[in-house]
Amino acid sequence: MNLSFHTYGRANLSSFTSQLKADILDLSADLSSGKHTNLGKAQAVQIPLIQTIQSDLQNAAARAIIRQDADFFFTQTELSLAGITAHIKAENERLLNLNSAPQEMASPNASAKAESIFTALVGLINRQSGGKFFFSGHQSHRAPLSDAKTILTALRQDLGTTYTPDQLNTALNNWFDGASARFEQDFYHGDTSRHQTFQTNSGETLSSPLRGNSEAVKMMLKTVAQLILAIDAPMPAPDLAQIYQETATSLQSALDNFQQVRANLGVTHQRLDQQNAFAKKDKNALELQMAELTDINKYDTTVALQDAETRLQNLYLITAKLSKLSLIHFLK
Repeated sequence: MNLSFHTYGRANLSSFTSQLKADILDLSADLSSGKHTNLGKAQAVQIPLIQTIQSDLQNAAARAIIRQDADFFFTQTELSLAGITAHIKAENERLLNLNSAPQEMASPNASAKAESIFTALVGLINRQSGGKFFFSGHQSHRAPLSDAKTILTALRQDLGTTYTPDQLNTALNNWFDGASARFEQDFYHGDTSRHQTFQTNSGETLSSPLRGNSEAVKMMLKTVAQLILAIDAPMPAPDLAQIYQETATSLQSALDNFQQVRANLGVTHQRLDQQNAFAKKDKNALELQMAELTDINKYDTTVALQDAETRLQNLYLITAKLSKLSLIHFLK
């Protein structure tokens, strides 16, 4: 019976020793990190609240990634819009200057100049960065428009070359406008109804203001195409002068439209900046609250560590004494 007690005692000492070693490791880790490494053992810590805060921080991190994507998308969209407005403005000024040099309106390179601006504008609508296109609506993985050469070739084939200014205007309206129009059916490849959106906050969504099939884009391309086809015809000088004048007027309207789009995008981007500022404050508050709940008291932890180490040393002494205990020593 005494031997059984001896065996039982040694087994319990071994269990106590293992537990103390684990406690010492936990306390040492606490002191090293300054945090409770085992929140389940931290009696003063409110575990459900910590779990809620951790979940909120994870959600905040996910929203931050979305806002980062939105910031990139809006910034790149603004770069494209800046290029578009610059080209429209330059072309408008060029056309106005031609009023004093009407002989240039039908010069051999007049069509080439008009085509170059059309190509530049289509290129800016199709501009991409980081694998994203910025005017394809919700389908930002694909280019919104066919290339400029393909569009112009189809225009020339479909509309021919014999018409008055009014006939040309009507034909272009039919070709560009409406869901069943040739442009919409065959040359716009993005989302036909949805803009690119970003759910940057709970219950709040920000979106890009323009797609490649938006009225502002179609009006811009239709205006330049009208000039190209009028030069191709060729129209009589008075009719061609009328087309040049109408083109300049329409380009000014297009410039106003795109300036408004840029202003709308600026408001959206400003809202995103505000969300980033609010989110940063919320994140800082959550992290501070988490720190208050999980930070250790270094003095109390040090005392607990020293106490555990002392108890472990005492257990080692008892274990050493038990290892020397035999039946002869016990009988003495």
